[in-house]
Amino acid sequence: MPPFGGTIVVYLACGGVLWLTAHLLAPIGYEITLWRAVGCVFLMSLANAFLPAVLKPQIGDWYVLAIFGIHVVIARSILWLPFWRSFLTVVVYWLVLAGAVWALFESPWAKHPAASSSQQFDIRHSSFA
Repeated sequence: MPPFGGTIVVYLACGGVLWLTAHLLAPIGYEITLWRAVGCVFLMSLANAFLPAVLKPQIGDWYVLAIFGIHVVIARSILWLPFWRSFLTVVVYWLVLAGAVWALFESPWAKHPAASSSQQFDIRHSSFA
C-alpha cells in the first residue's frame, strides 16, 4: 500500500458515512454521489486543519461551534441539501465520527493489552502448549 493509502481509506470511510447519512436524509428521488460526499469530507477536514488557528484567538473555545456551522455550510453547498437536512447530516456525521474515535482509541476494548498489535504471540505462554 502506498504511504498515503491509509489516508485514502480514512477519507473513503468518512465519505461513506457522510454519503449514507445524506442519502437517508435527502428528499425522495434525490441522488447524492459518493465522490461529492468524499469531497465534502475533504473540505471539512481542511476547515478543521486551518480554521482553529484563526478562530480560537478571536472567539476562544466557541470556535468549535463556528466550525460546526462551517461544516453545515460546506455540506449544504456540496451536497445541495436544504439547511435542516444539512444540519442533521452534520450532526449525525459528528456523532458517528466521535463514536468511532472513542471505540478505536478510548474504549476499554482498545486499551486492553490483548488488543494491542505490538505484542507478539508466543506459543509457550498459550494454552495450546
